[in-house]
Amino acid sequence: MKKNGSVNTLAICAVIALRAAGCGGMAITVDFTHADRRLRPALHSSGLGGQLTGPASARISDLKPLHLYAARTHDWALCNPGQRMLDTYHIFPLLHADADDPRNYFFGPTDEILKQTVSDLGIKVMYRMGTSIESVNARRNRADPSAPKPGYYNSVEPSDWEQYVKALSHIIRHYTKGWAGGYDWGGMIPYWELWNEPNDRPGGSWLNADGDFDQQRNYARYRKFFVYVMKRLKAEFPDLKFGGPSVSHPDYAFVRGWLEECKAGGYTPDFLSWHNYGCRPEEMLSTPEKMRALCDELGFKGIELVINEWHYITSPGIWGDFSAGPERYRNIINPDTGLKSIESAVYTLQVITGLQRSCLDQSYFYGCGHGFDWNWGIRNFDGSLNKVYYALKAFGTVVADCDRLAAVEGYDYRKPVQADGYLSRDGRRKYLVVSRFKDETAEIRVSVRGLEGLKCVSCLALDAKHDLEEVGDAFVRKDGELVFTVRDPASFAYLLVFE
Repeated sequence: MKKNGSVNTLAICAVIALRAAGCGGMAITVDFTHADRRLRPALHSSGLGGQLTGPASARISDLKPLHLYAARTHDWALCNPGQRMLDTYHIFPLLHADADDPRNYFFGPTDEILKQTVSDLGIKVMYRMGTSIESVNARRNRADPSAPKPGYYNSVEPSDWEQYVKALSHIIRHYTKGWAGGYDWGGMIPYWELWNEPNDRPGGSWLNADGDFDQQRNYARYRKFFVYVMKRLKAEFPDLKFGGPSVSHPDYAFVRGWLEECKAGGYTPDFLSWHNYGCRPEEMLSTPEKMRALCDELGFKGIELVINEWHYITSPGIWGDFSAGPERYRNIINPDTGLKSIESAVYTLQVITGLQRSCLDQSYFYGCGHGFDWNWGIRNFDGSLNKVYYALKAFGTVVADCDRLAAVEGYDYRKPVQADGYLSRDGRRKYLVVSRFKDETAEIRVSVRGLEGLKCVSCLALDAKHDLEEVGDAFVRKDGELVFTVRDPASFAYLLVFE
């Protein structure tokens, strides 16, 4: 039995992830004789990067087999307890200090974690300026006007915008122009965004400097702040890309107001970013088209589209489950259905494959923590690598070897069973991705063209019992079809290798 997804690189591979939700009568054909688009590695990015503190089991070497394209730095300060890094107030803590004096900056841990990511891991970076989320007393009693407002310290609007821009400019210059003993990493850190989830509850991610909790006033103030800062930075660093607003969900109303503010201020962002946490792949896969239409409507046709946080959630009410007591929290950590489960893994693989056929430009899987104590991470609570890790690794195998997508007849991301084909760069290998998520369909048939004369030399399974391990009898060939007999009612995946 081959463990951990080792694959013969001279073989033709087919990734098959079976996604459930009722495939009744779905007809789909993967045609390897015709490639209809390029594979885009930027859609296989994550918050996962370097790590300075945490359990001994956290090893950057575990990330290399994932073949990630880029890492986003948000929340790295929270995942590395005790380290002052990345967030602007950690690097330049005193806003009244001389922003031109390198002695007033604290770069050490940020240098180290970016060095691990850029040099050791060899992947690009999206740098999130501003601050990580701050959830101090976030659940205040809004029904009681006399209740004390929570105190926030980090996610508050900077009191001096001009000084803040100057500090950000020097941070960027340190990592792209070598300022203050820095680095020439402009090509590896090309994307810079400002703040995170400014549409979240006031204070959680953005609170006006006057402490007013009025939501609409907070929204309006952030938009003006964004245009002021990014317009200045883009003028100084025209070769870098600046964008946002990294909203907490596909908040079309907030994005519309943000784009209108950008237009009024004469600034064109390089990219639009948002987050998407969901239970059904089709909900996430439908958002890029809607965002594209909104951008086009308002005259931003060239703007890149980025989902820079996404992950499976157990239900739309998951955010309440975190603080509702032990019973509901067990839904989150349930090994069969929770955030680290096979359901989460197959959702992950299905979203990654579906995004390749969308108009999205980049996507970043969340989370960012290596440790087993991180709900959104790649480890189980005993420190072992979890099912989601192997889903990322399965698609990383495809990204490492392929550059084109095979044509698919009958593709519809709303269907419960999907199939996608990929062709290797040298033309000798072909990968087939099929997915089933939360379904009880007993037999799945996928029509294929272009696999004639090739034999299956390996079949790796990702399911409740296997972590990308060898199984031998997952399918049979019959009249131009691959026929899968499903014995396990849970979600699952295969990686087939043909030669």
